[in-house]
Amino acid sequence: MEDIKRPQHLDTFTYLMGILNLTGYLFVTGGEETKTMEYVLVTLIILFSYWCLYYFQKGAAWSRILVLIASVLVLFNLFGIFFSSTWVQFVLVVEASLGASLLYWLSTKPVRIYFSTKR
Repeated sequence: MEDIKRPQHLDTFTYLMGILNLTGYLFVTGGEETKTMEYVLVTLIILFSYWCLYYFQKGAAWSRILVLIASVLVLFNLFGIFFSSTWVQFVLVVEASLGASLLYWLSTKPVRIYFSTKR
């Protein structure tokens, strides 16, 4: 079996996505009746994304596809930038920058080859 080299910056992108996952709590804005449920939902989403990031780190092809989809979706979050607080605006710009970087990086040939091989 051919030894496929691990792509450069895989760890960096994974750690950045992991850190930015925690910023999901900034988006909880519900009233007193719904705030607890929103925190539970955000926590479940964060746990699911950490599970996906674990397999992304390992080179699973399906996780690459999920990260590509999430990278596109995070760019659409910029439409809400004018309706948000300063901290949320900052997070939206950072997430969009990371999403755009990931879209490029995940489309490069060495990365596609790495994620296309069976692990």
